[in-house]
Amino acid sequence: MKQKIIYFDYLRTFAILGVVIIHVSAGVVGDYASYATNDWLISTFYNSLFRWCVPIFVMISGALLLNDLKTDTLFTFYKKRALKVIIPLVFWGIVYYIYINRFQLETVTFKTFYVSFLKGPVYYPLWFLYMIIFLYFITPFIKRFINKLTNRQIKWFLILWFSIISIYNTIFLILNKVNFYTTEISMYIGQFAAGFLFLGYYILGYYLTKFDIKSSKVFNIIGLISIAITFFGTYIISASNNLFGSYFMNYLNFNTVLVSIMIFLYFKNATLKSNTILKLISTYSFGIYLIHVIIMEYIFRIFKVDFHNMQPLIFIPIFTLLVLILSLLFSLLVSKIPIVKRIMP
Repeated sequence: MKQKIIYFDYLRTFAILGVVIIHVSAGVVGDYASYATNDWLISTFYNSLFRWCVPIFVMISGALLLNDLKTDTLFTFYKKRALKVIIPLVFWGIVYYIYINRFQLETVTFKTFYVSFLKGPVYYPLWFLYMIIFLYFITPFIKRFINKLTNRQIKWFLILWFSIISIYNTIFLILNKVNFYTTEISMYIGQFAAGFLFLGYYILGYYLTKFDIKSSKVFNIIGLISIAITFFGTYIISASNNLFGSYFMNYLNFNTVLVSIMIFLYFKNATLKSNTILKLISTYSFGIYLIHVIIMEYIFRIFKVDFHNMQPLIFIPIFTLLVLILSLLFSLLVSKIPIVKRIMP
């Protein structure tokens, strides 16, 4: 159990680092005028390296909750999850709604807020909370079911899930359509429906933790090839259409699934030592996630960041560390305040 906790600390730390890198580099990656330039290629490379970050967070949740031997009642389980996710979602939904409407506060009303909140997310980083709430909601039922399955049966379920999402994303690429949970038809349930699509990652985390599956050179090679597919695939699609093509950067695409497995198994099987800094970042990773976008955008304004005149090779690591450190300090400060600390558990 001690080793398990240590490698989860490493996974959380590098995953939240990846989240920040993705958001810091997004300004260049999504810039239409920069496609195929050196700056765009460098930024896209940084972004491609860490597309596994969100899947890893989902896999850790599945590993912890589906392997948990405690038999809480439904009420107790949901109460714990509500305190951990729903309270932060509501609070940060309000914060982000005020933040994005701060220059036109006269338009902010309770009605406009709750319509935006129900459609979700109020602002892009909060989509993860909608998705994970769905997974938490079905956890007690999935747990009863999955604990009765054999290694082989779970493996076949994961293969089926992998096949379905790969076909699903390929169809949308061919049809040039948006994903299901961003369409008007599913607007009010879409962000929660995303949780259903991420269910495979949730069970994958459980599977890779419960059974003795070793990392290997084959896994590592497949993972590295998957990162290369993410980078070069994104370049080919974007450059050919002169429009950012996110197909290979999709968290649910086959290449992201494969590299996520590689990363998880690498840290699970590595000989790791406890590290105070990593443990600290891991502990406050959720708080960092919730606040980092606001801190990042204010830093960009303070430094008057112009993505056309930056050197991303240097700019992205420096600003990533700055955002990470300030977000960690903010989370630490909030954690010391009674009651208020519930907004960043």
